[in-house]
Amino acid sequence: MGRILTLVCPVSLMLTSFALVFSSPHSALAQGVVSSTNVNLFPSAPPNVQQGKITSNTLTTAFQEKQNLTLTNALNVDISTPGTFATTVSLTPGTLAAGTQIDSFLFYTDPTSNTGITQFTGSLTFNRNILGLIVLSGSQDSTDALLGAAGTVYPSSVSNRGLEFQAASGDTITLSNNDQTLNYTFNTGNSVDEVRVITSAAVPEASTIMSLGLLLALGLGGVMATKKRQAA
Repeated sequence: MGRILTLVCPVSLMLTSFALVFSSPHSALAQGVVSSTNVNLFPSAPPNVQQGKITSNTLTTAFQEKQNLTLTNALNVDISTPGTFATTVSLTPGTLAAGTQIDSFLFYTDPTSNTGITQFTGSLTFNRNILGLIVLSGSQDSTDALLGAAGTVYPSSVSNRGLEFQAASGDTITLSNNDQTLNYTFNTGNSVDEVRVITSAAVPEASTIMSLGLLLALGLGGVMATKKRQAA
């Protein structure tokens, strides 16, 4: 029994270390948001994001939906270039090619008070490029099945779940020139305002790969040393 335990411990340590590296918040496989303003960033997708389920008059709710998804078909987006967008005609529709590897995120506002207009301002900066934004209600409905988080209930078929670009009290969103930062002002009434963000898929950072290699080497070294002691 003692020999079995001395052999298993280095392997167990190696596997535990492997898990810690890839669950680290500093890993590129983590959320992907490196900084934010006025955002409640959930560590995992909530079970229900229909209107009235997660509310705030000051904070935007944000979470990751899909990770390392390879598109089997082309994906249409409503905004595909940097710029400031405050009208429907200013949008820059585009298409992400089949075979593109992506991550998807959702952020939205849902006021606690559903009377009048509540204004939200904030920002999100990602550690990878934003490939496109889905901001219109119909586009969000049509991508829930593909890009939505498994098990999360969405406000599908709600006509005003997306952004409303109105001259008097409309929504505004800006994608930075480096394709990594979003700044927004949403004027949300008796509804929600949602944006689906499509980024390039996360790639492990070089430091993470080096750390993993070192941990594997140490773990395998421990196994070999244990075997030599047993053989002697």
